[in-house]
Amino acid sequence: VIIACAPCALLKGVKFPNKCVPLSDKCKKCGMCLKPGCPALTKNEDGTIAIDETMCNGCGLCKQLCKFDAIDCVAR
Repeated sequence: VIIACAPCALLKGVKFPNKCVPLSDKCKKCGMCLKPGCPALTKNEDGTIAIDETMCNGCGLCKQLCKFDAIDCVAR
């Protein structure tokens, strides 16, 4: 069963008013933000997360999954 309150954020063409940025100093390298498979997120060599601004649609799912507040969503 799938219950959705909004269009799938991973679909092409869906855009939100924000962009997500990593806060590397807070990142604990747990990888929870990578679980949904967002193509905008990659892991750096040191284990922290990088977010490709050109691919990020600003949905904020990665921010919601991060227990350490290591991702912020700001206005584009």
